[in-house]
Amino acid sequence: RSRAWSDELIGLTGIPRRLLPGIREPGAVLAGLGADAARLLGLDADIPVLVGAGDFPMALLGSGVTGKGLGSDVTGTSTIITLLGDEPVMSPEVSNLATIDGLWGSFTLLDAGGDAVRWARRAFHRNGLGYAEISAIAEEAAAGSDALFFLPYLCGERFAAKPNSRAQFFGLTSAHGLAELHRSVLEGVAFSVRMKLDGLAGGGGRPQRIVASGGGAQSGLWLKIKASMYDIPFIVPEEPEGGIIGAAILMAVASGDAPDLASAVARMVRFGRPIEPDPAWRDRYDRMMPIYADLYSAAASFHDRLDAL
Repeated sequence: RSRAWSDELIGLTGIPRRLLPGIREPGAVLAGLGADAARLLGLDADIPVLVGAGDFPMALLGSGVTGKGLGSDVTGTSTIITLLGDEPVMSPEVSNLATIDGLWGSFTLLDAGGDAVRWARRAFHRNGLGYAEISAIAEEAAAGSDALFFLPYLCGERFAAKPNSRAQFFGLTSAHGLAELHRSVLEGVAFSVRMKLDGLAGGGGRPQRIVASGGGAQSGLWLKIKASMYDIPFIVPEEPEGGIIGAAILMAVASGDAPDLASAVARMVRFGRPIEPDPAWRDRYDRMMPIYADLYSAAASFHDRLDAL
């Protein structure tokens, strides 16, 4: 909250305060580019050089995740789910970052988000099918995958009380095929994220919309599953490189080309049509969610025993 280095952490780490750089707000103008750099780059020497930001907050800005009531789902190897609010969410399973527009981004993650799909592609097809083909197979199954559950903890859980979770299918019968297996992987990631989202929402309310980015945002089926699972519309930026757009937004404000961040975001970030929840899918997932939560809790008692084998 103070926008300053933490006295407590300085004391715990023993790092001398004099070694820590000054803290400046993202978008603040440091100086002009300078003659030497301008000559090397072939640019004007008076181009302003700004204070930047970390890749994650820059990507949030460039994806249009600004203002309260918005959430973010970034699915690459992992899935990072973020909610914006006035205050941080204080929980051992939640991290918080200061956003460029002065709010708090409270986030948690699932280690195997997109990586669960990559695992299924390798395990079931030896990487012989593309992701679009796998999504088409999964689309043949009904919502709920005929009561087949997948717990997607292939890499454990960094943001959990105990990090040694394991993945599993539960409910498998001879009636299930590849379609149900692939869809249950997509749904299992969404079930896991729903548990985490419920914990985040306890700190400041559920988001009105979630902005999806990363490779996982390319699957229309997965977005529809997530929207239905959380009962929240999803939107996808037309430009996938949010970090680059975020840097351009900062420069637009610093140079006076835009009066403020909100105006620059409105001008530079465009979204496709929202992906709305499917009511029938939502109801199905609501009935399945308590079973998933119980499976997650029950499985925890076996993880230490597996580690001991």
